[in-house]
Amino acid sequence: MINLNKIANKISSNDLSNNDELLNIINENGDKYYTLNGKIHRKNGPAVEYANGNKYWYVDDKCHREDGPAVECANGDKFWYLNGNEIEYDPETWDQVVKENKINNVMET
Repeated sequence: MINLNKIANKISSNDLSNNDELLNIINENGDKYYTLNGKIHRKNGPAVEYANGNKYWYVDDKCHREDGPAVECANGDKFWYLNGNEIEYDPETWDQVVKENKINNVMET
């Protein structure tokens, strides 16, 4: 999985952690990281795209995607996450799981 501490250190060492705008950080390997306010974040696409083809969707530093797998590996493996929690994917119940997750988030705030 992603080493968030390593990425966070890279972001803060580049003085990007206090920026309010979405930033595209590309390292020497060609890996891409999108951040917002110092957090790994991107609403409409993968927040981390590795040069090897692996893609990770993040919202507010949490692995999260409602319309597909939050992790898509170049080898074809896929993993579903909501708010940082890995969820067992079942196409029959996924929409209901997403709705329940949204309700739980509203109740927690």
